[in-house]
Amino acid sequence: MELNIDILREKMERNQGESRRVQGDKEKLLYELDGIQAELEKCNMVSSRLENEKDDACADIDQSRDKYNKLQVQNQSHSSEGALSSLEEALNDRDKQMNQLREQR
Repeated sequence: MELNIDILREKMERNQGESRRVQGDKEKLLYELDGIQAELEKCNMVSSRLENEKDDACADIDQSRDKYNKLQVQNQSHSSEGALSSLEEALNDRDKQMNQLREQR
């Protein structure tokens, strides 16, 4: 009977040692998990900031594109005005030359 008690005592001590080891592993894993969660939160914050910066950059690009298109329209308008002025000058010169030719006849 004492032999059975000794055997049971040994098993109980081994189980207690194993239980302490498992508890230590559990605490270590929980600590590591906390660190991983903190890193994940940082990644999420960085990702959110990058998304905001991307949105801001897209808005800036859209504004720049709108300004560029407006400048192109203005430039075309000025070019048209310039071409029209040149055409008017050419017509006036032609009229002057025609009048001079008529006077010479």
